Amino acid sequence: MSKVTHDDVLDAALDYIANNTKHMTVCSTPQPTTWSEAKETTDSMLAEVAMTSTCFTLGNSTSTGGGRKVDIIAKSSISVSAGGDAKFVCLLESSTSASIVYIINDCSTPIQTLTTGNKVNFPAWRIEIEDPTT
Repeated sequence: MSKVTHDDVLDAALDYIANNTKHMTVCSTPQPTTWSEAKETTDSMLAEVAMTSTCFTLGNSTSTGGGRKVDIIAKSSISVSAGGDAKFVCLLESSTSASIVYIINDCSTPIQTLTTGNKVNFPAWRIEIEDPTT
């Protein structure tokens, strides 16, 4: 018997991320485990850009197994607030009262070293949820 999950179920998870993410940050090591580490320059955050729901586009997954995806638009010329090696990109809620880090994604290699006062570009990327398999 096949396993089926309706697109609305998968979209609900991706919509939640798209509608509630207010910040995208790039962080150094160690991998952030809290909102404060991913958002505040005193810990590991190197650069930050504001996000709105218009920065996300839902659609069908392009993976072999099918499913749904949300594409995150590229952001360019973002000011670097602290120097270090860019290791992680994080999607975050808007305040410490929410204390939510929705997604932590490894940066692609080679790792870029960021310098305070310079600019960084966030490339477009996506989050995919595959259809269940039998």
